[in-house]
Amino acid sequence: MAGVATYALTLSGTDISTESRRGSVSYDESLVQNYEIATGVTDEAISIGGVATIDVLFLESDQAITLNINSSTGTDITVDANKPLLITGTSITALYVSNSSGSTANIRYVLLGT
Repeated sequence: MAGVATYALTLSGTDISTESRRGSVSYDESLVQNYEIATGVTDEAISIGGVATIDVLFLESDQAITLNINSSTGTDITVDANKPLLITGTSITALYVSNSSGSTANIRYVLLGT
């Protein structure tokens, strides 16, 4: 289903000036998914559904996890517990997750693409 997603991002802090950005992104395919991964699991491929190429990835986990993009090795992006990850402007075709947190990780992710 084609659509347009809008976003608003505001960063502020005691030692930085407030930065705000707004925009939108068009997409042809989307997936919103909840995913559970046991502790000790390494490089597990997670479903990207019918999204052939991911242009926008929004992901959050209740435990610290490691994410790899397009390959099960090489990118090693640490996603801290309860801190969202947003990646835009790239071509992602596969996602791999590892969990060494000591607890089952509950992940929620949104994919937009073509």
